[in-house]
Amino acid sequence: MSFSLSQIQGIGQAASGAISGIGGAVSDLFAAQNDKATAAADIQAAGLFGQAYTQAAQNAAIAENTGKFQQVQTARQVSLTQGTAAATASAGGLRLSGSAAAIIRSNAQQGAVASQEISMQTGINVNSYMEQAEADKAEQTQALAAAAAAQAAAKSSGIGAIFSGASGLVDLGSAAFQVAKLF
Repeated sequence: MSFSLSQIQGIGQAASGAISGIGGAVSDLFAAQNDKATAAADIQAAGLFGQAYTQAAQNAAIAENTGKFQQVQTARQVSLTQGTAAATASAGGLRLSGSAAAIIRSNAQQGAVASQEISMQTGINVNSYMEQAEADKAEQTQALAAAAAAQAAAKSSGIGAIFSGASGLVDLGSAAFQVAKLF
């Protein structure tokens, strides 16, 4: 029995195509698994960014309530100081004029300044937490988009594996048929 060069080359090309197709299928399957793992990690990251968003928003609410509480404390302290000054002046037989009135006026001004400082700092704190919350929300959205892209890539790789495997099997069948024709 003798084989022609073209017959051997045909079998070699079919076998090469079979190996290439099956190798492509295996590669695509690994790519699909990698894409699925990436999607799972992105979904987990999105969940963590969602938690960070919630925490930052809660911190903003706490900062706002803390500022309101500090405002009340400052107003109470000013009221106590003014009451003490008025009582001291009255106990000494003085009228609320002159130095006593100046002290009360000065306390009221200091209280107003302190209240403004608290208001400004509260606004800064709340805005800072809200900016962080918005950044976390954007990161969550980005992670969810990346997860969707990875899931689509996994699906595409899975489909590619099917076609590569089918192509490899066709080439393997062709090689087997050509070998069978030789005998």
